[in-house]
Amino acid sequence: MSAWSDRASRRIAASSVDLAGRVLRRSTKLAGYAMTDLEHELAEPQKHCDVSGCPATALRGGTRCFQHAAKDDLYYAVARFRAGEPLDARNTTISPELLATLRDALTDSDQEPSPAEATLSTLALMSITTPYGDEAQRDAYTALAANHKLPFAAVFFSGATFTGDADFGGLTFPARADFRNAVFEGTANFRYATFNGRTDFRGAVFHCEANLSRTTFNNRGAEFSRAIFHEDTDFVESSINYGVNYNHTTFEGAAEFTDTYFGGEVSFNDATISDDAVFLKVLFSAEAYFGRTAFSSGAHFHDTIFHDTAQFIDVAFSGDTYFEGVTFNEGAEFAGTTFGRHIDFSGADFRGDAGFGSATFDRARRLGPLVVDGRLVLDDCFFGDRINIEVAAIVMSARAAIFASGASLRVRWAEIAMDGADFGRASTLSGATTWRLESDLGPVCIADSRHITLEPRPRLITIRGAHVTALSLSDVDLSACRFFGAHGLESLSIETNCRWPHTPPRSGHLDRETIAEEHHRRGMSWHDGATQAPQWLASRDGNEALHFAQIAALYRALRKSREEDKDEAGASDLYYGEMEMRRHHAATTRVRRGRVRALSDLAVLTLYWAGSGYGLKASRSLVTLALIIAITSVGLRFYGFKTDPTYTRALLYSIESTSGLFRMPNASGLEISYAGEFIQIVLRLLGPLLIGLSLLALRARVKR
Repeated sequence: MSAWSDRASRRIAASSVDLAGRVLRRSTKLAGYAMTDLEHELAEPQKHCDVSGCPATALRGGTRCFQHAAKDDLYYAVARFRAGEPLDARNTTISPELLATLRDALTDSDQEPSPAEATLSTLALMSITTPYGDEAQRDAYTALAANHKLPFAAVFFSGATFTGDADFGGLTFPARADFRNAVFEGTANFRYATFNGRTDFRGAVFHCEANLSRTTFNNRGAEFSRAIFHEDTDFVESSINYGVNYNHTTFEGAAEFTDTYFGGEVSFNDATISDDAVFLKVLFSAEAYFGRTAFSSGAHFHDTIFHDTAQFIDVAFSGDTYFEGVTFNEGAEFAGTTFGRHIDFSGADFRGDAGFGSATFDRARRLGPLVVDGRLVLDDCFFGDRINIEVAAIVMSARAAIFASGASLRVRWAEIAMDGADFGRASTLSGATTWRLESDLGPVCIADSRHITLEPRPRLITIRGAHVTALSLSDVDLSACRFFGAHGLESLSIETNCRWPHTPPRSGHLDRETIAEEHHRRGMSWHDGATQAPQWLASRDGNEALHFAQIAALYRALRKSREEDKDEAGASDLYYGEMEMRRHHAATTRVRRGRVRALSDLAVLTLYWAGSGYGLKASRSLVTLALIIAITSVGLRFYGFKTDPTYTRALLYSIESTSGLFRMPNASGLEISYAGEFIQIVLRLLGPLLIGLSLLALRARVKR
C-alpha cells in the first residue's frame, strides 16, 4: 500500500468511532431522507479553503477544498461520503477531472474500488461495534462493504462552478442534492438521473444546454426557482413525482416537457420562456400554476391533461398558443391573460369552469370548438380582431366584453349573458345546430327553482346595457332574455327561427309572442321557469320589475327591428304587446296632472282592444261590426223612421249604411227621422273602419 494510503488509514482509524456513529444514524431507507447532524452543521458558517482567494468549503477535518486538497485528503473525503457522510463541495470550482473523481464516488456499481478506497471503507466500518448498533445492523453494513455498495449521503454543490461539461447522467442521488446558485459553464447532463431526496437548483445558471430528460424526482420534489437556462432545456419523459417550483425561472432557449409527469403541485409563477414552450402530452396530477408567466414564443399544450386546478392568471402569450385536445378535469382560469397571436383550443375539454375574465385577444381569430361542463366566462374581455367562438357550455357570460371587429358566436346548450357587451361591427349569435366534436354535453337539468332542462338551442338571458346595433340573432331561445337598457334595439336583427315566450295557456289572453319583462311585470300567474332569470343573474342585475311604460318602449323598439327584417307576423305580436302595456300604463297612472289624459287614453285603447284586437284580429273586428249592425237595426226599427218598417227592412238599411261612406243607402218609401240620421252617420263611420281593420288583420295573417 502506498505511503499516502497509509497516512489516510491512520487518520480514519483515529476518527472511526465518530464516523461509525454517523453512519448508523442514517436510515438504510434513504428515500425517506431526514437531515443528519452533519447537515445541520452544514447550515452553520462554513470553513473556507485556506488557499488565498478561494471561497470554497474546506474538506471536513482538513484545511483545503476538493479543488486544492492533497490526493490522500481527497480519497479520505470520498471514502467518508461513501460511508454515509454528506459530500460538501459548496462554492467549489469543479474541473472535468475533479468531477470524474466525484462521479466515481457517486456511482453505485459493482466496480472494484481502488486499494486505497477499499482500505478506507473497511477501516471506517471496522469501528462499528455493539455500543453503536446491534448485530443485525453491523452485519448489514459489513455486507454492503463486502459488495462495495456503501450508503450514499447528501451532496452539496451550492455555489459550485462546473468549468466543463457536467455529466451526472444515470446517477442516483438517494438523499438531498443541493445545486443552489451553481454555475454550469458547459453542458449539464442529468439524463436518466434519479433524485430520491430533496433536489434544489434554485438560482442555478446553465450557460449551455441542460438535459434532464427521463430524470426521476422522488420524495420531496424539486426546486428550480430563479434558475437561468441560457440554452435549450429538456425535461422530456421526466417523472417529477412530488411538487416542483419554477417560480421566476428564466428559459432563454426552448423548454420541452413532452410526456413529462408531474405528481405534485407545479408552479411556473413569474417564469419567462423566451423560445418555444412544449408541454406535449404532459400529465399534471395536482394543481398547476402559471401566474404572470411570459411565453415570448410559441406555447404548445397539445393533448395535455390537468387533473386538478389549472391557473394561467395574467399570463402573456406573445406567440401562437395551442391548447388543442387538452383536458381540464377541474376547469381552468385564464383571467387577465393576453393572447398576442393565434390561439387554438379546438377539442379542449373543460370539465369545470373556463374563466377568461379580463383576457385580451389581440389577433386571435378563433376560440374553439371546445366543451365546457360549467361556466365559460368572457367578462371584460377584449377581442381586437374578428373572433369566431364555437362552444358547448352550461353558462356563457360575456359581460362588458368588447368585440371591436365583430364576432361569430356559435353556441350550444348554454345560457348566455351579454349584458354590457359591445359589438363594434357586424356580429352573429346563433345556435350550433351541427357539432364537429365527438364530445358534447347532454341535456342538462338546471338544479334551481326554475326546474328547466337545457336544449341544444342556446338561451340568451340578457343583453342589458349592450350595444347591439350590429348584432344578429339566429336560432336562439329568447324566453328569458332581458332587453332593458340595450342600445340600438331598433337595429337588432332577430331571425324568425328564434324562440320567443308566449302568453300562458288557459290564461284568457290571446296567444302571442311576448318578452320576459312582461311576464315578470304581470307576476306569478305569468312567470314560469322558462322566462325566469337564473339566480346568479338576478343577484347581479337586480330583480325589480319594470314599469308598463318601459316595457312598452321595449316592445316598440323590437317591433321596429322586426319590421326592418320584413317580419310582419312577429312585428304584429310585438305591436299587440306594446299596445297592451300602454293600456295597462294608462289604467295604473295615479299622477293628478296626467290623470285626465290617462283616462282618455285608457278609453280609446280599451275600445281599440275590444273592437279589433288593436287592428290585428280580423274575427274580432267582424264580430264587433255584426253586433253594431244588429243593435242599430233595432234602433232603426223603432226610432229611425217616421213610419213603422219591418225589422228586416231596418237590418238591410243598416248593412247598406255600413258600406255606404260615399253613397246614400236606399230608403225608398221610408222617411228617416233625426234619430235615424244620427244612427246612419255612426254606421257610415264605423262600418268602413271595422272593415278596413279586418282587411289589415287578414293581410298580416296572410304574410305569416
